[in-house]
Amino acid sequence: MSDIFHGINGCLNFPMSMSCPSVILNSLTHQDFVPRSLSLLDAAGRFVELAKLQAWSAAQVAAFRADVKYAVLLLDRRVAEAPSTLRNEMRSVATLASEMMSYGRR
Repeated sequence: MSDIFHGINGCLNFPMSMSCPSVILNSLTHQDFVPRSLSLLDAAGRFVELAKLQAWSAAQVAAFRADVKYAVLLLDRRVAEAPSTLRNEMRSVATLASEMMSYGRR
């Protein structure tokens, strides 16, 4: 995995058989994880922020990567307001991610 995510040079370090991710779900809060993740994201990709600490604003993301669609998902609020629907949505996301990973291994 370290050879895939080496540096902030975008997908230049990805193995030839891999492409840049089109969606990133971020929950990492170290000061350089957001720009590193945004640098890895494919053109016109989607970045979903799950963290609250050191989360970037939409304006910061647009200034760094204007082509990226950005959203913040506050899971703690969703858990408090609608835990059963969130559980089903997260299961759907996990299933889709698993299917996408299996497809990429073929």
